[in-house]
Amino acid sequence: METNDDNVTMSNMSLDVPIRGINLPAKTQLKTFPSKTKVSFLVDLKRIREVKVSDFDVVVDYTTLPD
Repeated sequence: METNDDNVTMSNMSLDVPIRGINLPAKTQLKTFPSKTKVSFLVDLKRIREVKVSDFDVVVDYTTLPD
């Protein structure tokens, strides 16, 4: 836990967030291994129960993949 100058107490938190593909050609599926990745962050203890997996978006953009 950390306290900043505003006396806000922060805590480390992590969530397993699904990885999803975007801009995939028709009939193309993206399979990642693992299918989720751990996202770590600091959060105000007053808001720790409000943070949800759906607050994060981890994507692989097909258009940026090398040929």
